[in-house]
Amino acid sequence: MSPAPVILFVYSRPDHTAATLRALAANRLANDTNLIIFADGPKHSGHVDDVAAARAVARAATGFASVTLHESAVNKGLAASIIFGVSQIFETHDRVIVVEDDIVTAPGFLDYLNQALTAYRKNPRVFAACGYSYPPSLVPLPPDYSNDVYLSRRPAPWGWATWRDRWAQVDWSVADYARFMRDSAARARFEEGGWDMTGQLRAQMEGRIDSWALRFSYAKLCADAFTVLPTAALAANIGNDGTGVHCFATDRYDVALAESAQSWQFPPDIAPDPRIMRAFHVGFRPPLSQQLKAFARRQVRRLVPAAPRR
Repeated sequence: MSPAPVILFVYSRPDHTAATLRALAANRLANDTNLIIFADGPKHSGHVDDVAAARAVARAATGFASVTLHESAVNKGLAASIIFGVSQIFETHDRVIVVEDDIVTAPGFLDYLNQALTAYRKNPRVFAACGYSYPPSLVPLPPDYSNDVYLSRRPAPWGWATWRDRWAQVDWSVADYARFMRDSAARARFEEGGWDMTGQLRAQMEGRIDSWALRFSYAKLCADAFTVLPTAALAANIGNDGTGVHCFATDRYDVALAESAQSWQFPPDIAPDPRIMRAFHVGFRPPLSQQLKAFARRQVRRLVPAAPRR
């Protein structure tokens, strides 16, 4: 089977884009992989030059079976760009690998995701695969965990892959959000991906953030499915350096890339490990001060009647 196409989303960081492309081109399957690049338009005049520079880097990409560049004349924003681009490629392909312009990958990244896409194609409990793996400082894996991969409910948007039929299940409007918020058991399952998951979905629905990944993870929850991640990271985010539009400077998510493996064991009957689920829930628990503020906001919402609709 031919490798899945890689979709790369770029915006206004030419140096990051160049690093992403160099790492992808160094992958063992790069020469056989079709690369499709979506370049978003500038959000305002201050981004015009940087957007042009990033596009120039994208046009010069080499080392792949083919390179196709789609340049948007308008700014869609990250979430809309990814939803649009992935949906468009799924019109002609049944599986894709997705990378953003601040993700660097190990030489085995494409190997791993293509093998995962084949291994779990018919397993409905696997909604996606990701090349990134959270650092032990955030999510320590059990010392006796012996599989090459594990399952998670948390969004894993840093070098990932999925299938057309899973993507088609996503309701980007989250039409049943009100029902979900009344269902404490559903919220508890969602928060197996992290204590902050419900709060982030609330922020999405209230328009305070714009995340495709949260809505994708909510659809994953509705399907009682998971993302499969490697125990050793094959992708890393270099964009948490203060240069991005959607992130701030932090080293919290830094990982060392694994470079040696060429094949991985993908257990067909893989199941979520309760210890890992608990590690995710605890690892993404915010500081006590933030918890208290969130509690206070919830109390205010309960006590203050909503303004009447006009």
